[in-house]
Amino acid sequence: ISSSYDRAHKYSIGLCTKCQLHQTVPRPTSRVLSEIYTEVYAYDLHEAIHPEQSFRARKLANMFGIPDAGCIAIEIGCGEGILLKYLQSRGVTVFGCELDKKSVDKANLALGDKRVFNLAVENFLQEVRVKPDYIFVSHTLEHFENPLRVMKSLHGICGPNTKVIIAVPNISNVKRWFFPRKWGYWQVPVHITHFSKHSLNYLLQKAGFQGNKW
Repeated sequence: ISSSYDRAHKYSIGLCTKCQLHQTVPRPTSRVLSEIYTEVYAYDLHEAIHPEQSFRARKLANMFGIPDAGCIAIEIGCGEGILLKYLQSRGVTVFGCELDKKSVDKANLALGDKRVFNLAVENFLQEVRVKPDYIFVSHTLEHFENPLRVMKSLHGICGPNTKVIIAVPNISNVKRWFFPRKWGYWQVPVHITHFSKHSLNYLLQKAGFQGNKW
């Protein structure tokens, strides 16, 4: 699979025959990922597709029932806080984390308060000690070097009724079957793990969660 982020190397997709999890091979090192996110990754492109992101944020919130006013919601990898701003407008108390400093500043400006932290997931969960009613992980789980560790960390802050809403590219997408090398959501190497319903459910169960709506 060719990469628009790392043109000097070629990547493949490896499949675990036990859990059906697909992963980028070779796995990118932390140094390579840091260089890509710092020098190549198009964070500014998000501004150009702001209307689309706003639409997707509302759709995601409505699909599983907008959290009630007074609830607490956190978002992992919240970008410029588009989803959080929408939830906040509905009376939800929001917090988020994001690794891109510019996006964090824009999110806090939009939210009118320091609600988004420039921290990795584990550090964020230690900094903001809340029991959320909702956790949103939208198009970020595929980026993590160890998604199981991330989900276990999130499980540790959940109450018995916490809902975790995850959005990831679906490797079972029909376009992927027709255009296996050109499927737009491979996005190697920044997409490290590639999920189907089966493999995502397997991961969630290993982390202590139960999937109940897809």
